[in-house]
Order: sequence, then C-alpha cells, then structure tokens
Amino acid sequence: PGYKSVMSLFAGLVFAACSQNYGSNGEAIYMSGATLDGEEIEKIVDLEALGNSSETLSCASCHGNNARGAKNPIPAFGPFVAPPIAWSDLTSPENTVPYTEISFAYALREGIAPEGYRLHHPMPRWLLSDTEMNDLVTFLKTK
Repeated sequence: PGYKSVMSLFAGLVFAACSQNYGSNGEAIYMSGATLDGEEIEKIVDLEALGNSSETLSCASCHGNNARGAKNPIPAFGPFVAPPIAWSDLTSPENTVPYTEISFAYALREGIAPEGYRLHHPMPRWLLSDTEMNDLVTFLKTK
C-alpha cells in the first residue's frame, strides 16, 4: 500500500536532466534520476511516506553529490542515514559482505543488501536496464 510506479511524472525533471552538462550517462542517472537523453529512470517508491509527490528523487538526493552519504536527507521519510555509496565504500573489505556489481544491481532493483536484509523503506527500487546499471557503476567507481 502506498507504493506506486513512478514513470515520467515530472516534465521539468526531464528538461533539467537534458540541460545539465553531465560527463557521462552514469553521472546523469546518479545526479538527476534520468539518462543523458532525459529519460527518467522508472522507480518504485513510497510516495505516501514522501508526502510530496512532486519530490524529485535521484541517488544524489540521499547519498549526496559526492556519494558519501547523508543523515536525514529527506525529513519526510523520517530519521535515517543514507550510507556512502562510492564504489570504494561499497566494495570495502571492512563490510560484512562487500558489494559486487551483481549484488549492487540486485540491491537497487530489489531492495535487498548482500547480507540479505531489506534496505530502509526510503530506498527506491530503481528499474535500471543492464546498460544503465553498468553506466551507474562506472560512475560510482570514479567517486
């Protein structure tokens, strides 16, 4: 209940994604939630918990422009910490189960961490194609 598929709800987001000077498709996806072509990435998110259906969500919305994470980045979702997602953080041997490209894709698409627990509810389920996922991982490896 309360979960909805979000396709192209905001024409402004598409325009904004096209008008930015992103260096790669992965950067565009991370920063805007849309491809370099301006196509919004479909996602499943709890819009009722968000409280503002016009809220633009992207990876950077919670994890920050530098992928280093943030505390309580979207207050409407309640208190939570968005962890760092720079590739070096995700794959660190200090993690109980370091991410791989496969487990990262699964986490984004299904909301399940490599350890098997469900990611916190604000985390959207991003419906990225394999190419888009590869582009995003390539970008995160630069962080």
